[in-house]
Amino acid sequence: MNTALARNSDPTTSHLAGDKVDVTTHRGQVLAILTQGGALTHEELVAAHQRRQREHGWKPASPQSIRSRCSELERAGEVERVADRLGRSSMGNAAHYWKAVAR
Repeated sequence: MNTALARNSDPTTSHLAGDKVDVTTHRGQVLAILTQGGALTHEELVAAHQRRQREHGWKPASPQSIRSRCSELERAGEVERVADRLGRSSMGNAAHYWKAVAR
């Protein structure tokens, strides 16, 4: 199983929690949402994951875990930020849109 990474300076609890997170599954779920759902902000992506968790029994993922998986997918060239589009978060801050890279 591929697990989430924790920094050496992180507390033991972070390392223990990271050992329980199957990022491959969450990474695939994030990619599936963006492939099917078009461009979404991080908050929209989290909400979509929570819906699928309820509807399809997906394992829970924290908003930070989803953000981390999205970042990993960006580094892998699987997703990208939509350069010419900014949304707003629920707090009114600027929010990037993410989308799956067309293959």
